[in-house]
Amino acid sequence: MDKKGSKTGGRSKGTKNKRTQEVIGILNKLDCNPIEGLANIATIAMKKQDYALAGNMYKELSQYMFPKRRAIEVSAEVNSNIDIKDLTDRQRRNLKSLL
Repeated sequence: MDKKGSKTGGRSKGTKNKRTQEVIGILNKLDCNPIEGLANIATIAMKKQDYALAGNMYKELSQYMFPKRRAIEVSAEVNSNIDIKDLTDRQRRNLKSLL
């Protein structure tokens, strides 16, 4: 990129890199469709009641249909000004077991 941030060379946006193009070419020559293969393995595994293998195949396939979920960070402010007199007997027992 030049000083202004415009692109001056390299691959065009959306163009697959050389290695990816090579792999796609090899798979096409072999008439191999990995997605179809995974689906076939999952189907056969289900018929043989090999649920672990079927589950793994379905898990791999699902990433092509559904986005992966990311963990989200949760933060909260805790107010520790609690009057023990306001607690129920059960809450007091729970608190005592924690301390």
